[in-house]
Amino acid sequence: VMPGVYKDGDIDLVGFMVGQVNPDLKFNLNSVKNGDLLVGLSSNGLHTNGFSLVRSVFNLNNDSSSLYEIVPRTNRSLGSLLIAPHKNYKNVIYPINSIVKSLSHITGGGIIGNLPRSIPENLGAEIIQNSWETPELFNFIQERGNIKIKEMFNVFNMGIGMIAVIDKKHKETIKKLIPDSRIIGVVTNNSSGEKIKFK
Repeated sequence: VMPGVYKDGDIDLVGFMVGQVNPDLKFNLNSVKNGDLLVGLSSNGLHTNGFSLVRSVFNLNNDSSSLYEIVPRTNRSLGSLLIAPHKNYKNVIYPINSIVKSLSHITGGGIIGNLPRSIPENLGAEIIQNSWETPELFNFIQERGNIKIKEMFNVFNMGIGMIAVIDKKHKETIKKLIPDSRIIGVVTNNSSGEKIKFK
């Protein structure tokens, strides 16, 4: 699965956590409806996905010098941006638990691969692509690798690490509770058969 990481004879030591869901949480996929808002919560980097493509784009398996390059329009090296720890959303989500209908963690597969699991089969989503600013790290990867934008959204989180589905009546509440959140789209009818559309 990850030939750039696992070589013959390697041993993978893995840890995991077990969590308990509070039964008072009201998340309910079936309560999601046409017109609900998609609230994007920012990521702070790649989080845990897309590293195989990054290694390929920058030829990191053979030459690590690119890790010291300063990413354009930032004051940080590629290496320092790539090792940013995955953002913890627990404290961000906690204040809005009572108004969230559904959550989508944007991991491998990007928005295209993860958001559909957070909305009912008969509904789709329209994403407003310019509703948030894509971090320069992703722009740098795309430019250096000459990667099509659809592939970028298929592999990376593109600056959105979590999407919350809420009723539009809670729009102002979300802005107050999570000032750096963005309304990035809306739940739609899925009449065309295309689950996720970008606008």
